[in-house]
Amino acid sequence: MRTPPTNQPDLPMDHTPAMEVEMRAHYESRWARWHRAHNFDLAMQDPITRQLLLLTVQHLPRNTTRRKKK
Repeated sequence: MRTPPTNQPDLPMDHTPAMEVEMRAHYESRWARWHRAHNFDLAMQDPITRQLLLLTVQHLPRNTTRRKKK
């Protein structure tokens, strides 16, 4: 695994356990097939992957049900 750039600050991860459950579910459904770690716990050791996954989950649409056309 590559080491993160030294000029980038390590951003604090302040997320609830529910967010971690969402992150794990999203990783296993979408990211695991192409991420070289193929394991959520190993992928979370990389700060850039962790931050990108957190931002992805935070910005997912919450209402995923489709509305009926009138």
